Amino acid sequence: FASLADFLGVLAIYGATQAANYFCTQKLIQSLTDSLNKDLSDAWLKNHAYYGIKLGNPKDTPDVNKVLTDDTSDVVFYSFDLLQTFFNTTFSFFIGGYRLWIKSAQVTFTFLNQEIVMPGLMSIGAVLYALGYNFVSVRLSEKAPELIRESKDKEAHMQQVIHHIEANREAIALQSSEKSEEGFYRKAYAQIIDVKSRLLGLKTRLTFFDHIHEYVSLGVGLVLSAPSIIAKKIQATEIFEINSYFTSIISFFSATHVNRDLIHELDASVQRISQLKQKLNQWEIEKQKTIVTYELHQPMKTINLTVKTPPDSDHTLIKEGSVTFEIGKVTLISGKTGSGKSTFFRVIAGIWPYAEGRCNLPF
Repeated sequence: FASLADFLGVLAIYGATQAANYFCTQKLIQSLTDSLNKDLSDAWLKNHAYYGIKLGNPKDTPDVNKVLTDDTSDVVFYSFDLLQTFFNTTFSFFIGGYRLWIKSAQVTFTFLNQEIVMPGLMSIGAVLYALGYNFVSVRLSEKAPELIRESKDKEAHMQQVIHHIEANREAIALQSSEKSEEGFYRKAYAQIIDVKSRLLGLKTRLTFFDHIHEYVSLGVGLVLSAPSIIAKKIQATEIFEINSYFTSIISFFSATHVNRDLIHELDASVQRISQLKQKLNQWEIEKQKTIVTYELHQPMKTINLTVKTPPDSDHTLIKEGSVTFEIGKVTLISGKTGSGKSTFFRVIAGIWPYAEGRCNLPF
């Protein structure tokens, strides 16, 4: 009865500790996620950034919906998961290294007429094998982050194509332009299939490499334990225990490879968040460069207003244009497509920063 009580007591303490750890971790993850999301969403909603970051080259702008709904939470969750993995593998590494060291038989050999005694053969051998395994695995998977980011970008582009068709379905139907829209869709779909095929091929090679590693590591472990078995420092029945220690050392050095999918997803999310923050910062800089003076409660007019396109094209749409909008009269602004009519009113509304001059507004 006493032994059972002790066991239940230890079990209760362990359960309470795990529950507290889970509760605190979830609270911290939620808090950090909310904080990151708030910082990004506040910057996105401020100073018309939701409009401005789409100016210029929209292909450089990540999917804001993906960033704010998924990436902000994924970054925090993945980071905590990897941190926990790091602590677990580090603890197992020291335990496994110590156990292998004390169970290793000393190996004596002669080098340059000097007798050398090597202690901890199994420990040293496990570390060297793990370093070699990690080196090869990193080289095999070095293209994975790029492929994952490309895959996410192609999926976002496909969503934009579908959204365009749905948003303009009436115009597409009236103009009977289904063929051209189908061409855009097929091209986007083919790009997704291409990148996913390359990613699948890479994952297949990595999986094959992992299977080979399982058998090779077992063989290396047996070879390294042979001197200790001969010296009777370990029994043949302890081979499985030795193998677990050997595996713990390999896991420490190969943690990045074992968790490669998680790391690649984290890297892709961080890249998209960084791209969005860069676009938001660029918009803030462009807004500060605006040299249009606005005079309120004045008859509506523009004075020497010059309007340009974004810096990547840097084309002047309107040069020193002055227009007076007389009260009670209709003013017609005419011009061919792309001449700057809509952009002219964007400047008046204060949402187009690539301009200089003066605007008088009646409100």
